[in-house]
Amino acid sequence: MVAVAKPPGNASSAPLSLTRAIDRLESESFDVAVVGGGISGVAIAHEAAARGLKVALLERSDFASGTTTASTKLIHGGVRYLESYEFGLVREALRERRILLNLAPHLVNTVPFMVPHYDHDPVPRWMVDLGMVLYDLLSYDKNWKMRPDRRMPRWQSLSRSRMLELEPSLRAQGLTGGAMYYDGQVPSPARLTVEFAKSAQAHGAAVANYCEVVGLMIENGKAVGVEARDLRGARDLRIKAKVVVNAAGLWATKVMGFLRHEPTHKLAPSKGIHLITRPLMREHAAVFLTRAGRKLMVIPWLGKSLIGTTDVFYQGDIERIRATRDEIAKMIDEVNEVLPSAQLSEADIDRAYAGCRPLIAKEGVSSLDLSRHWEIVDHAREGSAGVYSVIGGKLTTSRSVAEHVINRIEHHLGQKARSITKGLPIGGGDIGPIADAVSRIEQGHGLPHEVANALVHAYGSCAEAILARYDDPSALERIRPDMPYIRAEVRQAVEGEMAFSVADVALRRTDLGNLGDKNADGGKVIAQEMQRLLGWTDAEREKQLAEYVDALAVDSL
Repeated sequence: MVAVAKPPGNASSAPLSLTRAIDRLESESFDVAVVGGGISGVAIAHEAAARGLKVALLERSDFASGTTTASTKLIHGGVRYLESYEFGLVREALRERRILLNLAPHLVNTVPFMVPHYDHDPVPRWMVDLGMVLYDLLSYDKNWKMRPDRRMPRWQSLSRSRMLELEPSLRAQGLTGGAMYYDGQVPSPARLTVEFAKSAQAHGAAVANYCEVVGLMIENGKAVGVEARDLRGARDLRIKAKVVVNAAGLWATKVMGFLRHEPTHKLAPSKGIHLITRPLMREHAAVFLTRAGRKLMVIPWLGKSLIGTTDVFYQGDIERIRATRDEIAKMIDEVNEVLPSAQLSEADIDRAYAGCRPLIAKEGVSSLDLSRHWEIVDHAREGSAGVYSVIGGKLTTSRSVAEHVINRIEHHLGQKARSITKGLPIGGGDIGPIADAVSRIEQGHGLPHEVANALVHAYGSCAEAILARYDDPSALERIRPDMPYIRAEVRQAVEGEMAFSVADVALRRTDLGNLGDKNADGGKVIAQEMQRLLGWTDAEREKQLAEYVDALAVDSL
């Protein structure tokens, strides 16, 4: 069994609820104010609170509503970064992959990846195998202290016949064989983010979404807090803090602008689109190389296939990043090129989404070649001591980045760095074998297997407590008959996870909308349930539903 540390004090390793702490933000003084509620921001808040620092976490919209949710949903080292010799980044990410598989076993799982090799590929097969060997070497500790059911196999070299036996849908013409390796996946990055926020609050953090930072408070060259606007209560706040961490992702340069000088670092937003379709392969993910030399991934995801991604500079409105019909059509063509058996068409697309990676700009370097490494900017050199900006980075390394940031802050505060988060389960991560937990829910509550499985993978050890909290028969009704989500999850999202809109519930507390909610059938049920819980008028319900439909839309140009 894996040994994991129990949280200090009275903090629970499996907190059930998340409470919007606006009154605390206004009345208390904090050691650290974190700006941004994506995975980076909540991981930083979690790290600081776990060390006993007083923390305020502020998010202008909903948690994970930006780049975090719009990702490829992988917890991985990044095989392709070996090509640019970023061995340090890959090693850090592979170490964090193991930690997250350990701390959040309900949210992070392993996926087998195939790398088919064809006779026309520009990279020889021996070089692919060499990359696999190096990737394995860099993850030498991947099974250290892991339970038997969580261990990750080594890579394998597969013959042509074995590849086709495992995945008959692969294009046989020109196939010479390939490799198979394992990596991590987080099917719902938004749930991981929410669970990080819950754990931060369980350790004392004051957390608020829909609370926008509109200014930084600097006195005598030192940070003393932030000015914020409560978008739910329409009131202004002055939040006192010794240190401010700007983890606003795509909006980081806007926050830097509050320092009233030209930002020292510039971001190069890189747009990536993804498609959700019917399952195109059996159970393996695959990394293909297109004729144009672009890598394309087809990944199993919640019973469907997730296809991605593009990587091009984006100069549009970061408040509205959408996949375009042209981008979708090009990706469909690429899928049919590398996987002709798919015979994919626009009618097969259940959902198309887009996001931007907040990469650190470097003149003359393409978005594909820009590093995914992170950087901590200390604004003391610009006359604002105690203000730090965290830029770059990726989903996988969020906990590691948080550890480095808080180490720096504790040094600034004259304290000794003492991270403990490598051993703290995230959310309901103290669950034991997943299959056993699913069986208990299934048998104890008479739920279908797919519903019990979805509940355990969303809430971990908290799943049974949520079912006990909402124990009337209507709470067990499915939101849509073809999906595993139930009405109790809407109630939990509203009453226990700070969800205020249909999109919050359908796209970030569950994945109902991400799986494809054409005609918004699921959204309508969620809107009705939220109307009852929040006292919406009919007009407000329809407004919320229209905003959800818009969030699902693609741009026509």
